[in-house]
Amino acid sequence: MTSIATFSSLSLSLSLHSLSQHVLTMPGLRIYLGPSIDEMKPVSVNDGAAHEVANELFQGRVSILIRNENEPVHKYFTMSGRERATFSIQMQGRFLEQRSANSVLFGIVFKKQLKLPWGTSAAMQFVQMIDPTLKEDISGRPPWVLSPLLSGMPHLTHETVDPSAPPSSWPPFPQEEPLEDTGGILGAPSGDAKTRRKHFTPAERREAIDLKPTDLLTADLAHGHIHFPALQLKFPGGITFDCAQHWEEGQMLIFVCCERPSGANEKKITGPGRMFWCVGFELLLDGKDGKPAL
Repeated sequence: MTSIATFSSLSLSLSLHSLSQHVLTMPGLRIYLGPSIDEMKPVSVNDGAAHEVANELFQGRVSILIRNENEPVHKYFTMSGRERATFSIQMQGRFLEQRSANSVLFGIVFKKQLKLPWGTSAAMQFVQMIDPTLKEDISGRPPWVLSPLLSGMPHLTHETVDPSAPPSSWPPFPQEEPLEDTGGILGAPSGDAKTRRKHFTPAERREAIDLKPTDLLTADLAHGHIHFPALQLKFPGGITFDCAQHWEEGQMLIFVCCERPSGANEKKITGPGRMFWCVGFELLLDGKDGKPAL
């Protein structure tokens, strides 16, 4: 599991210590997608839909799968390598302007500030041991944690496409089989995802790669510590946190792919810059909806 996936579970659990308690009569989840946080709109999940997302920086499509414990298991979660996953955010797209691969970040932004308990600093040191390229400001406004896309994404492949052709001409998406690194992408040595992430840990190697409008990236963020629909966090050793009992109205966990802020040091991350795409998770509180979103 990558550090971003680890942090998505860890950061939610840290927020539980201070958010006011709500009792849900029927917990539900709503998923949002957009080219920026302010432009996100609700989207469907588990139906194989490839939702288009685009702005002046990026053109692509996103498909989302969630293992809902109250519904039959989607076949994706029965396939090799995904048996323990509880959700998958799949993306296929290209950048509309040539840019350094080091300028593309991926991670998490919270919509509202978090009040952090004692022990947060030690927890963050553990996460950063897993990924030394990860940076965070979880006490910020807004809280965020980001890592370079090439070294932080669990599963990633690369192909070349005609930039004048529509997305319908791209390779099928979402594909029927779980995405796996094809090895040797963008100059990385042949191997699996771990090999690719290790290769792109030094900033110099990311800076040496230019992503052009002809470069099509397909990615899959999948891990298994967040359980739906109640956003329960389950960790090894039997530790469970129930977000439904501590979720604050208006809070949202947002996975983002964004630009390194303009003027930021090439080896430093100071927060999210302009957005390429965003996927938001919102837990619906009592009275906001008549039934679960899933």
